[in-house]
Amino acid sequence: MKNLYIIDAYNLIYRMFYAIPEMHTRDGKIVNAVFGVAKFIKSLTDMSPDDTIIVASESGSNFRETLYADYKWTRDRMPDNLRSQIDAVFEFFQVAGIPVLVREGYEADDIIGSITHDPDGYNEVIIISSDKDLCQFVKDGRVRIFDAMKQKNMRRADVIEKFGVPPEQVKDYLAIVWDSSDNIPGISWFGPKKAVELLEKYHTLEGIYKELWIEHYELGTEVKFDQKKYNSAEINKKT
Repeated sequence: MKNLYIIDAYNLIYRMFYAIPEMHTRDGKIVNAVFGVAKFIKSLTDMSPDDTIIVASESGSNFRETLYADYKWTRDRMPDNLRSQIDAVFEFFQVAGIPVLVREGYEADDIIGSITHDPDGYNEVIIISSDKDLCQFVKDGRVRIFDAMKQKNMRRADVIEKFGVPPEQVKDYLAIVWDSSDNIPGISWFGPKKAVELLEKYHTLEGIYKELWIEHYELGTEVKFDQKKYNSAEINKKT
């Protein structure tokens, strides 16, 4: 069976933009991101000519912004010299015959996660991205991540080495430690070490709340903490 390569569109575009020095066409158009993406696609098709390549992207706002108004608000605005290349990159995908999957209200991560959940008809799914959120989908023999810049695969053992938890606990780990890239608040004074300890003991975020907190956390609000339960759990507060 064929493998399926899923490219996280903007992750790849940004990385190529910053990795390749600015270059111009004869009429002055900046094309370093376009060049980088095209060069990568060429190398990928040369390496895996019989496999399938698709692109996952987002379009406009998404449901997370409705749930949490400050979602991603700390991110820098896209540089103008990259913004001017976006249309050309997606035109390249079209000319190259690479399908671009977009669904209104959802992000590329959502599309990628949906596909990896049931990759029917493919031997293995390879996600082209450096986004740490996607590590939750890694499953040896079925789904792996390939970093286009580092030329490195990430499998289950690599996820555990990076986070200290297996793929199925990555989403809960990030929820505890605070995801700075998406501006999603975590649990105050709980760093990576404590996150690993809590997940080893209680397995899931829901399990942690059940044992240590009085009521469930709502995004953007202060966690209500039960100090007595915390003390009895014999977990050191210091990170």
